[in-house]
Amino acid sequence: MVTASNPFQQNTPLGLTALPTDTVEVTDPTHPLYGLSFPLIGITVKQRLGRVCVVWLHPGIERVIPVGATNLAGEDRVLSACRLSIAGLQRLLHVLSSLVCP
Repeated sequence: MVTASNPFQQNTPLGLTALPTDTVEVTDPTHPLYGLSFPLIGITVKQRLGRVCVVWLHPGIERVIPVGATNLAGEDRVLSACRLSIAGLQRLLHVLSSLVCP
């Protein structure tokens, strides 16, 4: 349905599936919201992101988080606990050595 106030409004259902009491935890250490839990609004598919969890950051403020970055991804994925890459560590060591060694 298109209305005069918003000609681009769409009433297509998103296919969200979740119970109002469900929560999701971000378990990917590389994700900016790692370690936090959020109320789960539902799970849907976004064209560029694939399957995502739609969560509330605060009441009325939604955000999508890839399912693979959450506790809903399953047990078969292996994540590194380290958030730094080897290249990042090498740059850090270079900076530190320049500060310590004159």
